[in-house]
Amino acid sequence: MSTTYNVYRNGVKVKENVSEKTFTDTGLTPHTTYQYQVSAQNEAGESPKSEPISVTTAYSAVASVALDKETLSITMGQTATLVAKVQPATADPNVTWASSDASSVTVNGSGKVTPVKVGTAILTISSKADSTKQATCTVTVTEAPPPSQG
Repeated sequence: MSTTYNVYRNGVKVKENVSEKTFTDTGLTPHTTYQYQVSAQNEAGESPKSEPISVTTAYSAVASVALDKETLSITMGQTATLVAKVQPATADPNVTWASSDASSVTVNGSGKVTPVKVGTAILTISSKADSTKQATCTVTVTEAPPPSQG
């Protein structure tokens, strides 16, 4: 009997009597960490399992990105925060933010919108994993009303 190998994922045997020295696991969840161990088996029996190695699967493909608002009106002196949503949940959640007119409106990496001057700008988020997946919000900045005279 030649030596074959048993493959364990998270302590559970997922394949036995593997004759090759490579193994491809299927049906795994995206962006999930798994622990793998291997044992050798021959006529003398099964060896102790190897030290575990950790493997993390890749994110799934980004299907879409969205913002919680398509339009936003803000007055000078205020700030607002836009919330980005990447789908599916197993996709890379990281996005980049950009303003079409940073002299009117700025946005930071957390979606905090700050008016700079009266005007309009389009804020765009793009998936870092797939820059073709984008969403926009048109931001209009108005002058703060004068303090009330009372």
